[in-house]
Amino acid sequence: LAPDLHTVRLDPCRAEQVIMNLAINARDAMPGGGKLEIETRNVVLDDFFCRTHSTLKPGEHILLSISDSGIGMTPEVREHMFEPFFTTKEKGKGTGFGLAIVFGIVKQFGGIITCYSEVGTGTTFKVYLPAARQRPPPETPGPSADSTPAGTGAETLLVIDDEQNIVTLIKHLLSGKGYSVLATHSAKEAIELAGSHPGMIHLAIIDLSMPEMGGKELLARLRKGRPDIKALFMSGYGAESAVQNGLMDAGSRFIQKPFTVDGLARSIRETLDA
Repeated sequence: LAPDLHTVRLDPCRAEQVIMNLAINARDAMPGGGKLEIETRNVVLDDFFCRTHSTLKPGEHILLSISDSGIGMTPEVREHMFEPFFTTKEKGKGTGFGLAIVFGIVKQFGGIITCYSEVGTGTTFKVYLPAARQRPPPETPGPSADSTPAGTGAETLLVIDDEQNIVTLIKHLLSGKGYSVLATHSAKEAIELAGSHPGMIHLAIIDLSMPEMGGKELLARLRKGRPDIKALFMSGYGAESAVQNGLMDAGSRFIQKPFTVDGLARSIRETLDA
């Protein structure tokens, strides 16, 4: 837990409801036992992240993350999980109100809640709440006449994420930094793009958790035809959890969602130059 966490405007009783409901949900997802992790930290959300979450404004926020190593959820379950009365539990063991209550409280206080889940691996809920006091962003010096903008390049990138809005936004932003970008929300289509593209593909930016196949498997398939392609994985899970759960190998290049534009551009440049 972060010792210097920003203050937020949130009723203490409501905060307890959020934490308890998410913790109970995690407990129920681990009938045979498992690992429950609770993390808090300060984050700064930029335009890139807020464009995909229209109720947020760029600036300082706190992040509450609650993760379990339980059974995980299918995409179909995730689609309905915040709806009142929706439950996958046996009759008499759940009302279907827990996550709906959490969603309502978080929204009421100007925040959002996101979910990353993989069947057989676990689930991570992330709650973002705006800091009560927003400090002005630090001034950054303009580039000198002979400097090269950070995070730019001319290489060809392949972006794969099952969320179409994220794919579209990443493609737009990276194209603006000089890269040639191939993008898709389908692992199968990514393999087809890699097979049909006439030129070199320098880097694949791959979401670890996708319905058709995991990011690790997709990279192995891509490297059958393009053994020299580099890879940068992205996920809502932390790097340590992703390795422990077998989603990627130790030492893999990785960036955790949410990321800033500058953070993504820097990670891409570092991976390409490694």
